[in-house]
Amino acid sequence: MGIGVDGNFMCGSESFVGFIDSEVGQDIFTSKQICFGGSGQIAGIAEREGKSYRLKGLWKYATGAPHLTHFTLNAYIQADGQQLLDQDGNPLVKSFFVAREFALIHYDWDTFGLEATASHSFSLDNIWVDDNQSFLLMPQKVHDLSCSINILLCHLRS
Repeated sequence: MGIGVDGNFMCGSESFVGFIDSEVGQDIFTSKQICFGGSGQIAGIAEREGKSYRLKGLWKYATGAPHLTHFTLNAYIQADGQQLLDQDGNPLVKSFFVAREFALIHYDWDTFGLEATASHSFSLDNIWVDDNQSFLLMPQKVHDLSCSINILLCHLRS
């Protein structure tokens, strides 16, 4: 049951494939062992510094955390210590992904009956990422998303 549950929950993070910069994605998805997952929670801060971000914070419930090669996350965007706002005046949020070696897994998932999901928390401590490791979830990217998922499925079958 754990494999099925983990696979189902991690599909949400895998759907970010269509939003990832195509050049970065080309490098990542040529690997035979790739597993994206993370937290849908908006937590932590991404401090904008030039064309990069400095990520820090704690995200809860990253399904399959010990098995992930990349963590996905959502963070509030700041510049010079000030929260940035979107066009509607809401806090600006972007999605990011980071390689596993930059994330600290907190083995805090201790839920009876759901242990196999391994939905531990993870944190980042001032990790620098380029702008091409961030993206906005935009409706106009849905076509690219479905194409990317089809490519990914074909890659997994081979």
